[in-house]
Amino acid sequence: MPMVPVNVDSSTVVITSVISAVITFGFCATMGLKPGVSLAIAAGVGILLYSFGVIPIGLLVVVGFAMIVAIFKKLFGGANPPRE
Repeated sequence: MPMVPVNVDSSTVVITSVISAVITFGFCATMGLKPGVSLAIAAGVGILLYSFGVIPIGLLVVVGFAMIVAIFKKLFGGANPPRE
């Protein structure tokens, strides 16, 4: 993935890390994980992105789109009847 060095304020990296963590938490919670596990995964993602100091805009767009599709499939997908 090509990278472009840009001088950004550290608050920008913090904001994008928090946004990524919130999106990850929502995705994990929608997929049926327990809230504690979802929070741990989201915190890990936020901390990793902040520690790298990278704003992966292209990656966020691709992963965010995939998460949105998965969430809509989970919420609005066809209901399967329970098996007996």
